[in-house]
Amino acid sequence: MLKKYELFCITESKTVQTDYRENPPTVCPNNNEHTIDVESIAVVAQTAELDTNIKSSSITLPSQEKGFQDLTGHNFFKKGIRGIAAAGQTTDIYLKFTANMYLPGGGYKIGTTANSSDYIGVQIVDKDNILGYGPGAVLGTFIDTDYTWPGREWEVLTGDAKMIPVGIYLRMRYVSTGTEDVEIIGWYSMRT
Repeated sequence: MLKKYELFCITESKTVQTDYRENPPTVCPNNNEHTIDVESIAVVAQTAELDTNIKSSSITLPSQEKGFQDLTGHNFFKKGIRGIAAAGQTTDIYLKFTANMYLPGGGYKIGTTANSSDYIGVQIVDKDNILGYGPGAVLGTFIDTDYTWPGREWEVLTGDAKMIPVGIYLRMRYVSTGTEDVEIIGWYSMRT
């Protein structure tokens, strides 16, 4: 079975695709001297198996080790992040995407020391200026300003998601107005 692969070329700062081939790429299909993110390699298309006598090979993508393939060949899994928001300050907690991911949902839980005037925001940001819009550019917002209280939990799972390229971050920003540090736990449903 021949497969078409998608991967992130670090040198070009963009996602590129291969032609149909038997094995995953080890170099950029545009230039074999370019640097690629091997964890971003994903199958985007495959040919039908026409001859059962053809020797087949099995590969494991990094994302397959973390999740299960659904009927469309995607891997679905959850990723958790945890942080402590400093009392009376704004605290950013980051999760970096190491492969192209779709983020159809997520949630958070706030610790018991939260103040009722504290709030949280969740954005997708280009912290390292991968896309060239400037360091820290906000690319999308899941939660703008959600006021919290001790023990607050929130979760959503949608049927839609936009692709988030490798090297981009999810940022949980917690604004504390209280006098005690606050534990923040986030979880995000992702698929390749």
